[in-house]
Amino acid sequence: MFSSGPKSRTTTALLAIFLGWAGIHKFYLGHRNVGAIHAALTGVGLLALLAPFFASASNLVAINIVAWTAILIGYFYVRRVHFGHTTAEILNPGRLLLWPWRLIRHTFRVVGFGANMMEREEEERDWRRYQRWRRCGGRGRRGRRDDNDDDDNGGCFSPGCIVLVLGILLTLAVVALIIFLYYVVFTFIGIIAFVASIAIGVTEGILYFRKSDSAFQNEYVVNRRPWF
Repeated sequence: MFSSGPKSRTTTALLAIFLGWAGIHKFYLGHRNVGAIHAALTGVGLLALLAPFFASASNLVAINIVAWTAILIGYFYVRRVHFGHTTAEILNPGRLLLWPWRLIRHTFRVVGFGANMMEREEEERDWRRYQRWRRCGGRGRRGRRDDNDDDDNGGCFSPGCIVLVLGILLTLAVVALIIFLYYVVFTFIGIIAFVASIAIGVTEGILYFRKSDSAFQNEYVVNRRPWF
């Protein structure tokens, strides 16, 4: 069945329609790499759809990492090998997956701003202690803190501390939101991958039926056209 030589158009079309989701028609035509990609597309789709129902929390993270890696490798391979796109053309739309992490830079700036505010507030408190020490003629321990001076009590209710805590909470919230969005996107991609895998097989099977035997042999067997 998978030997070289002329192929049956009808057999190829039926394999594409009923077993196209597993890439069997690609293996039949001799396109082993494309067949593997087609089968992997279905596998990743099923993995994304079924993993939340059958995997534990720790295993789900590992499954997502493996599936995302497979998606990215397949995406790069197909565009580079089968469509001849350059690395820059391949990576350009892929940068969309990274833009949410740019928000982290802004939250880190809030954290840094709060830390700087706390540092300036501490310097101001030290300066006020020093001025009190001088007013007292240098008597007593330098920089002694006067608990009755409300202006000298910063603590975690100072503006700098509040900004710092808000920045940390905002960073954690943004990270959690990004992880949740990636999970949603991954699940959506899984649905698209599974449906697309079946649709590609059916579409190719219909196209095979619509061609003549000579055109089919010339395009898909002799010229080894991999897709559609």
